[in-house]
Amino acid sequence: MKNCVPMIQVWATLNDRTFKPLEFGAAEVYASKLGRQLDADGDSELSLKEVLPRFSSSRVRGKDAKLLSTESLAYHDMNADGHTTVDEFATAFAAWSAVEWQAKKDCGQNIELQAHASL
Repeated sequence: MKNCVPMIQVWATLNDRTFKPLEFGAAEVYASKLGRQLDADGDSELSLKEVLPRFSSSRVRGKDAKLLSTESLAYHDMNADGHTTVDEFATAFAAWSAVEWQAKKDCGQNIELQAHASL
């Protein structure tokens, strides 16, 4: 399970290395704004083309970036219909954020997830 947590964090935040966990409501507002920014075509859904740039970097390229993007979209597809809406993204992002926020609060600030160590 320990090795899964960093990967889920990458999926949940769409690889946002700067995001600091927030309570659910604040995280949902943040993620909703981010989702609308990413939704380039304005169809209220996030596509592979729209999220792929968040996973493409000098460390992650090509098939690996596409795989991470695809897995992330699937993580956020809460009703498993094959489409990830901005609302689904915001809810799943906020849920993960709230879990991290509460864990850090309960365990103290010494807890540090090594979310991007493998990327």
